[in-house]
Amino acid sequence: MTFAQEAPNLFATLAARVGTIMKDARTDFSNWLTYRETVGELAWRDEHLLDDLGMAPGDVRPVARAASYR
Repeated sequence: MTFAQEAPNLFATLAARVGTIMKDARTDFSNWLTYRETVGELAWRDEHLLDDLGMAPGDVRPVARAASYR
């Protein structure tokens, strides 16, 4: 098989791989934004409100991580 015959397959494989990488990057960035927004919303709450939610101030980041990266 010559390069001319293999080239379309190589380019198709490369394009599919680049597409997968870009999709994964978009998903990771979206999850990170959700995490940052959740931390931002919960971080400024006082201890009483967090207690009403069943959380302690130290639980903000783990809860945000669990909510964002499910």
